[in-house]
Amino acid sequence: VLATVCPMSFESYLAGTDCAGGITKVYDPKTDLNKYKIMDMDLDEISGQKLPNGLYLFSVQTPGISRNDSAQRRRVLITDTALALKRDNAGRILVWATDLKTGEVVPNLPVEAWLQVRNSISRQLASGVTDKDGVANLQIPDTIKPYDPVFVRASGDGRLGIAASYWDDGIAAWNYNLQPSYNSRYGGYVGYIYTDRRI
Repeated sequence: VLATVCPMSFESYLAGTDCAGGITKVYDPKTDLNKYKIMDMDLDEISGQKLPNGLYLFSVQTPGISRNDSAQRRRVLITDTALALKRDNAGRILVWATDLKTGEVVPNLPVEAWLQVRNSISRQLASGVTDKDGVANLQIPDTIKPYDPVFVRASGDGRLGIAASYWDDGIAAWNYNLQPSYNSRYGGYVGYIYTDRRI
């Protein structure tokens, strides 16, 4: 079994392209007949160093298996900064940056909003800097639809945080049997509660 860790640029991540090269480690999958074997794969061990904050492509390939099933790939984000991202229908984006270890806010952190375009060059929509409370307010063009995938990257002084407007796995409206609406003409009350700390 071949395990590979390959660093990716933010732009490559948005475009959905693979990275070239990387560091590979070979694992021996052999075990007794009719027995399974669990192999722990540590990314730092594979790369031979403690990986810094960044985006990586982690792939596991089993030689001798048909090409379609031989490789499994996952994108991995190593980060020290959590980003809470809220976006409204008027093109406003609120970003709140906190330290993942301490929970403290991260002030003076450059923040960028990007539109993801598949198999093409993504484009930057807005930029700003977090204030003393770790909050940045961005305004994106009104031509960007509410369902268009917007990524936010916060980076500086070795820090990295990434969030996306569509990262709602397990918490989307339909998970709660609710009908989502991107149209503000229906009126009514809309609310949410978010905290990065226990209530």
